[in-house]
Amino acid sequence: MLYRTTLLFSGAVMMLGLSPAVAWAQQADQGASDGQLQDIVVTAQRRSERLQDVPIAVSALTGDQALAAGITGTATIQASVPSLVVARTANSATPFLRGIGSTIGDANAESSVAIYLDGVYQPAAYGNFFEFNNIERIEVLKGPQGTLFGRNATGGVIQVITKDPSDKLESAFDFGYANYETVTANAYLSVPVSDTLAFNLSGSYLDQNEGWGANLIDGTPTRNTRNYGVRGKFMFTPTDRTTIKLSGSYQHSVNPGINSQNIAGSQTLLGQTYPGDFNTWSDHKSISRNEVKAVALHVDQDFDAFRFVNITSYNKTTGYVTVDGDQSSADLFFLQVNQLSKTFTQEVQLLSRSDSRFQWVVGGYYYDRNVSQFAQNSGSFLPLPTGLDQFANTKVRSKSLFAQGTYPITDGTNLTAGFRYSWEKIKGTATNYIGGTSIPLGPVGTTASFDYGKPTWRLSLDHKFAPDIMGYVSYNRGTKSGNYGMTGGPAGLSQPYQPEEIDAYEAGVKSQLFDRRVRLNAAIFHYDFKNYQFQKYVGGAAFVFNGPSAKTTGGEIELEIKPTRRLTLTGNVGILDTKIGDFAGAPNSCRPFATNVPDVGGFFCDPVTGGSGTVPFNARGNRLPNAAKLSGNAGFSYEIPTANGTFLLTGSAYHFGGAPAAVDNRLYYRKYTTFNGSIGWTDARDQFSLRLWGKNLSNEYYYQQLGTSPGLADFGSPAAPRTYGVTIGYKFP
Repeated sequence: MLYRTTLLFSGAVMMLGLSPAVAWAQQADQGASDGQLQDIVVTAQRRSERLQDVPIAVSALTGDQALAAGITGTATIQASVPSLVVARTANSATPFLRGIGSTIGDANAESSVAIYLDGVYQPAAYGNFFEFNNIERIEVLKGPQGTLFGRNATGGVIQVITKDPSDKLESAFDFGYANYETVTANAYLSVPVSDTLAFNLSGSYLDQNEGWGANLIDGTPTRNTRNYGVRGKFMFTPTDRTTIKLSGSYQHSVNPGINSQNIAGSQTLLGQTYPGDFNTWSDHKSISRNEVKAVALHVDQDFDAFRFVNITSYNKTTGYVTVDGDQSSADLFFLQVNQLSKTFTQEVQLLSRSDSRFQWVVGGYYYDRNVSQFAQNSGSFLPLPTGLDQFANTKVRSKSLFAQGTYPITDGTNLTAGFRYSWEKIKGTATNYIGGTSIPLGPVGTTASFDYGKPTWRLSLDHKFAPDIMGYVSYNRGTKSGNYGMTGGPAGLSQPYQPEEIDAYEAGVKSQLFDRRVRLNAAIFHYDFKNYQFQKYVGGAAFVFNGPSAKTTGGEIELEIKPTRRLTLTGNVGILDTKIGDFAGAPNSCRPFATNVPDVGGFFCDPVTGGSGTVPFNARGNRLPNAAKLSGNAGFSYEIPTANGTFLLTGSAYHFGGAPAAVDNRLYYRKYTTFNGSIGWTDARDQFSLRLWGKNLSNEYYYQQLGTSPGLADFGSPAAPRTYGVTIGYKFP
C-alpha cells in the first residue's frame, strides 16, 4: 500500500511541479538560457561526480545554500533533508535517517548514521555538535553505505566538506548579534605562500549569555551556550599530479544550563508539576562541556594507470556532563560523567583513472579506538548512601578490505558491484566502587572480549533514459558494530551486544528537465533489520542488547525549480512506515509518578493498578524511535539586483509529522512546523554584506529529546524558541 501511495504521490508532485515548467521552458526558448540550475559535484562514491549521475539517494547543499537555509551546524541540517532527524541526548548529536539511528547513551555509543569531516570518520557522538563557517558542501547519503564507507553506516552517511586553500589571497569575516544576548563571530583567511603551497585558517565563536528559561529553584538560566573553534589546512601541490593536505582543528563547547524539565502530565517524586516553557526544577545544575582535537593527513597521487589516496587521522574527544536525573528540587539522583575517546584511523584507496571505461576502487581501512568513562552516581534514590562510581574502558580494533566497480554493460546502462569484509575485536574492562572511595564493589578490573567478522555489499543497476534522466535499483547490506555497554551490570560493564544488520532495497529516479530548470529526484525503499540495538534499564542500570527484527518502508521526493534567473524554489518530502517485529521483553518504562513501582525492563504498567504491578510487554508492531511518518521542507530564494547592490530574500518551512521517542511508543514527539527567513544585502562590489534573519518564527515549542528516568519522571529537552538577529560581513578581495 505504501509503495502505491508513494508512487502515486510522486506522480502527482511531478505533474504539479512540471506543468508550470512548460511555460518556463517556452520562455527559455525565447532567449532566457542563463537561468539553469547549477550542477553539484559530490563524492558519494569516493570520486568526484555530478549529483545526478550517482545511483544513490543523496541530498546535497553547497555552502551558500546552507547559509541561505539557516544551516549553521550539525543540529540544523534536518531542516533541509527529508527523513533526517538530529536528536540531542545530553551532550551528544544523534542523527536518525529514514528511521535508522542509535538510542544508546554512553561514551561507547556510535551513530548509525556515520558523520565524516573531510573524509575522516567522527566516532564520538558527544563530539558531533559543531558549527560550520568554512563549508564547501554538505552531502547526506541515504541508506546503508557499508561498502565504501564501512563502519556504522547502516542508516547513511553525512559528509561535511570544508574549503581547500585558494591560489589567491582571500579573507572574510562576519559579526552577529541576536536575541538572548547572543554574539557570533566568524573569520576565514586563505593565503597562497608560493606556487605550490597555500594554507587557510577559519575560526568561529558563539556566546549565548541569556538562557531560554530559568531554574525555578535558584533562578539560574537554562539553555544558554558558548562554543568556539578553529580549523586550519595546509595544501602542498609539488606537481600537477600530487596533492598533500594537512589539516588540524580544535572545537570547544560549554552548555552550562542543559537541565531537562519534567514534561506536561508528568510530575516529580515531590509532586512538582510542569514548570513552564524552558524552565526546570533542579537542585543540581546540569552542564555539558566537550573538547575535540583532531589532525589529518590526506595524500592524493595520480599515476598513469591509477590514482592513490591515503588518509591518516587522529582524534581526541573529551566530554564532561552532569545530569539531575530526578528533575526535582530533591537530591534523589545526580549523575556526573567524564568521557574520553582517542581514535586513530588509516585508509588507503586505489582508484581507476577518471576517463576509464571501468570505474573501480579498492582499499583497506584500519580503525583503533580507546574509550574511557567514569560515572559518579549519587542521591538518596540509590541503595548506597554514598552513591556508586563506575569506571569502564573499551578498546576496538577494526580492519577491513573493500572493492567496488562500475561497468557499462550497454550504452547508458551501468552495473555496480561492491564488497567489504570487516574484522572487529573488542575488549572491555570495568570496576564499580562505593561512591567517593576506592573500595571496589564486586570484582576489580573485570575484563571481557569478543571478536567477529562481517561482510557488507552493494549491487546496483542504473540506466540513462535520456541525457538528464536516470533510473536505478539497488540492494545494499550494512552493519553497525557491536560493543559493550559502559553503565550496566554489577561490574559496570554490560554483556556484549552484537552487530546489527540491515538489508536495503531501493529504486529511484534522478532527472533534470525543461532546459535544466527543474531538478526532480525521487526514491522508494524497503529495509529489513536483524539484531537491532536497543538500550533498557534493568534494576536501575542501563543495558544495551539486541532486538530481533524491524522493517522500514518509505519514499522521498526532492524538487528544485528555477523559473527565472533570480528565483529558486525548493521542496522535499519523506514518508516512512516502520514496524518492529516480535519483541518480547522489549525496553519499556512505566509512567513514573511517585506511587509507581520502577519498571525493571520487559514489562509495562498495569492499567488496572496504575503502576503498582507489571505485566509482560511485547513491542511487536510498534514504530521505531524518531521515525516520523511524514516530514518535509519547502523554501525559496529570490535575488533583486539594484545599482546599489543585490538583495536576497529567503524563506523556508519545515514540517515534522511526529514520532515515538522509544520502542515502547509511550512518549511521542509531537507534530510541529517551523519557519525560517532572511533578508540580505550585498554591495555592488560583492564585499560588504548585511543580513537580517529569523529562525522558528512561529515560536513552536517542541522537544529534541524525550525520555524517562526509571522510577522518577518523564523528561524533555526543548529545542530553540524563536530567534532572530543581524549579521554584518566583509570579504576581500
